[in-house]
Amino acid sequence: MTSWERLRELCLEALEQPEGERAAYLDRACADDAALRAEVESLIAQHDPEYLEEPWVDVRRLDEVDSPPELPSHVGAYRIERLLGRGGMGEVYLGVQVGDGFERPVAIKVVRSGMATADVLDRFRLERRILASLDHPNLATLIDGGATESGLPYFVMEYVDGRPITDYCDAEGLPVPARLRLFLAVCNAVHHAHQSLVVHRDIKPSNILVTADGLPKLLDFGIGKVLDPPGEQRPGSHTALTRRVLTPEYAAPEQVTGAPITTATDVHGLGVLLYELLTGVHPFTTDAGSDEQLRRALLEETPTPPSTVAARAPDAATRRGTAPQRLRRRLRGDLDNIVLKALRKEPERRYASVEALRADVDRHLRGLPVAARPDSLAYRASKFATRNPWGVVAAALAAIALGVSIVLPWRQNVRLTAERDKALEVQGFLLEAFGTTAGDETIGARELLDLQAARVDSLYVDQPELRAQMLLVLADAYDRLGRYDDALRHARAALEGLRALHGGDHAELASGLNAVGWAMHRVGDGEGGAPVLAEAVEMRRRLGRDARRELARSLNDLGVVVSGLGHADSAVALHGEALSIRRTVLGDADRATGVSASNLAAAMYGAGDLEGAIREARLALDLLRRSVGEDHQRTIIVQNNLAVFMFAARDFEGAAAQYRDLLARQTSLQGPDHPITNQLRDGLARALVQLGRYDEALVLADHVVAHARAAGDSEVDRELSGVRNKADALAGLGRLRDAVDALEEGIARAEELRPGRPIVQSLLADRAALLARIE
Repeated sequence: MTSWERLRELCLEALEQPEGERAAYLDRACADDAALRAEVESLIAQHDPEYLEEPWVDVRRLDEVDSPPELPSHVGAYRIERLLGRGGMGEVYLGVQVGDGFERPVAIKVVRSGMATADVLDRFRLERRILASLDHPNLATLIDGGATESGLPYFVMEYVDGRPITDYCDAEGLPVPARLRLFLAVCNAVHHAHQSLVVHRDIKPSNILVTADGLPKLLDFGIGKVLDPPGEQRPGSHTALTRRVLTPEYAAPEQVTGAPITTATDVHGLGVLLYELLTGVHPFTTDAGSDEQLRRALLEETPTPPSTVAARAPDAATRRGTAPQRLRRRLRGDLDNIVLKALRKEPERRYASVEALRADVDRHLRGLPVAARPDSLAYRASKFATRNPWGVVAAALAAIALGVSIVLPWRQNVRLTAERDKALEVQGFLLEAFGTTAGDETIGARELLDLQAARVDSLYVDQPELRAQMLLVLADAYDRLGRYDDALRHARAALEGLRALHGGDHAELASGLNAVGWAMHRVGDGEGGAPVLAEAVEMRRRLGRDARRELARSLNDLGVVVSGLGHADSAVALHGEALSIRRTVLGDADRATGVSASNLAAAMYGAGDLEGAIREARLALDLLRRSVGEDHQRTIIVQNNLAVFMFAARDFEGAAAQYRDLLARQTSLQGPDHPITNQLRDGLARALVQLGRYDEALVLADHVVAHARAAGDSEVDRELSGVRNKADALAGLGRLRDAVDALEEGIARAEELRPGRPIVQSLLADRAALLARIE
C-alpha cells in the first residue's frame, strides 16, 4: 500500500468514527507517527473544519505526502516531462504541447487520484472557471482543459519559468524602487482579478514567479473565491467552497476567524508581501512559530514598522544595495505608513481597494504625498482603553495634574511667544542680508555665520522653541551661501527639536520638515528629500487656510525636487497648485508668484507640453517684470527659458526676438564679455541659422568662439557650441570646406579638453556629413 493510499484509508476510517472517538482512533492507528497523524488531521479538517481546534487548513501540509505519484506519459494531448508540485487537491506537471512544427512547455494541473470528492471537484472547477475569466500580462493564462482517460479533470496553463518574487529580488540585488515597481505589477494583476469579482486569498512569494526578463506572474487561484455581485447571491456561494483553507503566515485576520472574505483580504496579503520585499522578514512570524502564537499575532499584534526592522538587519540592506541606516531612512515615513495601513486588522481600515494601495505606492515612487497616515491618537486611545480600562482612569488623573502645572506658568509662555516673534523679525533681516551678499565672496559674512552657529546652543539653552527657530535661520543662511552640508546639519537639528516640542501638526514643525527636505535635495539626495517635503505639504494642508502661503512654498520646493528626479508630470501638478495659491493669497505683484509661474513653465517643458510651457513662461515674464523689474536676474532667466521653449516649438522668429531683446539689455548690464552675454549671443546665432540668416549668424558665432576661448577652459562647452553654429552658417553659405575646417578645429579642442564626451562624436558626425556633400 502506498503512503497516499494509507493516508486516504486512515482519513476515511476516522471520518466514520463518532466525533468524540476520533482522537482515540488516531492514537491507535497512527501510533507514534506524529507526521502521519498531522496529515490525517489536516485532511479531516478539509472535509470537516469543525473537528480540530484550529480554525484553518494549512495548505502547506497538503503538499507533504511522502511518495510521489506514478508519472503519466501523457495528459490529454500533452506529453508529460516531470512533476512540478502537488497541492491538497491536485498535482501539477511540466508538459509539452506538440504542434505542427513547434513545441512549447505548459503546466498541467490534474485532480489527485483518490481525491475526486464532490468538494474537491467543485473547488477544481471553480479554479478553472476563475482562470478562464482572467486575461492579464501578469497572470498565468489558461490554455486548455479536459478530463483524463480515468475521468479526472485537468486544465493546462502557461508555464512560467521563474523564481519566487522575494528570491528574485534578493538574487538580483534589487534596490527598493525596483522592488516597488515589481510590486506595482503584482497589484495590477490582483486588481484585474478583483474587477472580475475574484479574490485570490493566497498571495505569497511562492505564488508570484518572476521570469528571467523581470516579468512577475501571479499563479494558483486554487483557494480563490468568486465574490457575489452587489445585491446578488449565487446558489451555493456559502457552501463548502468557503471553508478556511489557507496559508497561515499569509492569511488575513478574517480568514483566520471565518469572517466574510472581501477584496480587502488580498490587500492584506499584498501588505505582507510588500513587508517582505522591503525588509526580508515576515511581519508576523514568531520565534517559536506555533500556530497559536501565529494566530495571536495575526489577530492582535501590530507589526513593527519596516524601517525599524531594516535598521536591525544588515543583510537585508546589503541585498538592497545600501546600508542599514540608509535603508531605514528610505523606508521611514511613507513606506512605513503604506505597509501598516495595508496590514490593519479591520478590513474597513485598510486601503479601500488594491488600486488605492497601488496608487499610494506609485505616488511614493514619484515623490508625491501618499494617502496612508499613521493611526490617529484618538484611534490608538480607544484601542488602549478597551484593553486597559483602569490604566485609562489613572492616565486621566495624571492629565488633570498636568493641566494644573501647565496653567500656572502661562505668563512665561506669553513672554516666550513675544520673544519668538522678535526672533522671526531677526530671521527676516538676516536672510535678506545674506540673500543680497550670496553672490559675492563675503568671507566676513561666512565667518560671522559660523560664529553664530557655534553659539546657538548656549544662547538658547533654556528656550528650545527659539533655539529651533534660530537653527532654521542658520540652515537657510547656509543654503543661500551654498554650504549645503551645513544647511542640512542645522535643519536636522532644528527638526529634532521641533518634533520633541510638537507631537502633532504644527506650523513650525512643517517648517522644519520643509527645511530638511530641501537641504537633502541640495546635497544631492533628492530621492530622500522628496518624501520629507511631501510630509511638509500634507501637514500644511491639514493646518488649513492660515498655512496656505507656507503650503505654496512646500509645493514649490517639492515640485523642484521631483522635477530633478525626472517626474515632470508630478512637478506640473505641484507647481500648478502652488501658482494657484500664490495668485490668490499673494497676488500677481509678488515675486514668489512669478517664480511659481516660471517653475510651472519649466515643468511643462520637461513633460513635453511646449504650448503650455510657452504660455506659462509668458505669464511668469509679465509677473516678474511687475514685481522685480525687467533687468532682475530672475526675469532674465525666465525670458531666456521662453526663447528656448519657442526654439523647441520651431518658432524661430519668436526665439530670435527674445534673444535680441535679452542680448541688448544683458550687454548694457554686465558687458559684452560676461558668460551670460555670450550664452545669449550663442542662442541668437542658433535661431538665425534656422531662419537662414547665415551672414548674421556667422558673425555672432565667431564672437561666441572668441569670447569663450578668452574665458578659458571653463567655457569650452560654449566654445564648441559656437563652433557648431559657425559650421552650420558656413555650410548654409555654401562654404563647405571652411565649415569642415571649423569643425576640425573644434574636434581638436574637444578631444583635448572633453575626451570621451558625446560632443566629440557629434562633431565627428557633422564633419562626415559635410565631407560626403563635398565628395
